[in-house]
Amino acid sequence: MRLNTSVFVFLLMAISAPMKAGDDFCGIRNTSFQANEVTTYRVYYTLGIYFAAGEATLHSSLEQLNGKTVYHIVVDGKTNGFYDKFFKVQP
Repeated sequence: MRLNTSVFVFLLMAISAPMKAGDDFCGIRNTSFQANEVTTYRVYYTLGIYFAAGEATLHSSLEQLNGKTVYHIVVDGKTNGFYDKFFKVQP
């Protein structure tokens, strides 16, 4: 039982090693998104009919952290005014 716990802890540490962002990660080029990209999603509730509930906006940028290039993703969400009466979303 003690050996299984040690193996588990070792594997957990191995997969949580620091990862590098930027154009090249482990020989794989990032094609999913680029720095300074803005993506907006509209959020809906559905009860047979779609009701617009709000928007979520993602902003990506490249920054330096501890001497390494990393992605900084900021997500901003807001609800439509009607839903603020029921579900308060505070910044």
